[in-house]
Amino acid sequence: MTPPSTPGLTVCRSCAGEGLAGGEAGRAAQLERYATIEAGGWVRLATVDCLDQCGRGDAIVVRPATDQPPSAPPVWLADVTTPETTAALRAWLAAGGPGRADLPRALAPHVVPAPGEVGPAAG
Repeated sequence: MTPPSTPGLTVCRSCAGEGLAGGEAGRAAQLERYATIEAGGWVRLATVDCLDQCGRGDAIVVRPATDQPPSAPPVWLADVTTPETTAALRAWLAAGGPGRADLPRALAPHVVPAPGEVGPAAG
């Protein structure tokens, strides 16, 4: 079991792989990439049916570890599908994620506001 000091990753099953070719195969491959990150012990993975980010593609939320202060906000990302962005996500999570490590430069363009927020979320 992954310890609570590990950041969380919530993934939208409905739009996983949306930015990739291959339809259902692309979706399955994207979900497998997230499962591989979890298997490395760097994240607590949760999948949900919808994150209310329809049309953004591959919506995910990176949550701070539960032992982080409440001031460390979750970070919403979309379209993290390239090998570079996936590697940046894995490295960020391995370094502790929100509240513990700076958002990698490769992920900055992928930050999106949470539903109901205006403008990009802070990383």
